[in-house]
Amino acid sequence: YHDPQHEQFGPLRVINEDRVDPKTGFGTHAHREFEIFSYIVNGELEHRDSMGNVEIMKRGDLQMTSAGTGIRHSEHSHGSKQVHFLQIWSVPSTRGLTPQYFTRHFTDEEKKDQWAHVVAP
Repeated sequence: YHDPQHEQFGPLRVINEDRVDPKTGFGTHAHREFEIFSYIVNGELEHRDSMGNVEIMKRGDLQMTSAGTGIRHSEHSHGSKQVHFLQIWSVPSTRGLTPQYFTRHFTDEEKKDQWAHVVAP
């Protein structure tokens, strides 16, 4: 779905809910000047990027990619089950940042009955 009249709301660029079937995904593509936040709802997602990061994220994991001056990355379903994840893109308040990447894994205890501070403006 793409509607050019509904591409951005303030700094919020995209909120996507994706379901990717096994052995499929998004091939290598470029991003620039976006903050990309991903949350794995179910399944496993394999991430590879031009900074040398290779990671398999699982249910409950959070990923933050600051594309900054530019990155290339791919994302594919890992394993034999569909991956279900949310992805939110925002426009950074400062342009020209150095690209960065991190993933946060939570223990079962950290995810139970409490909020976790993971992103801020």
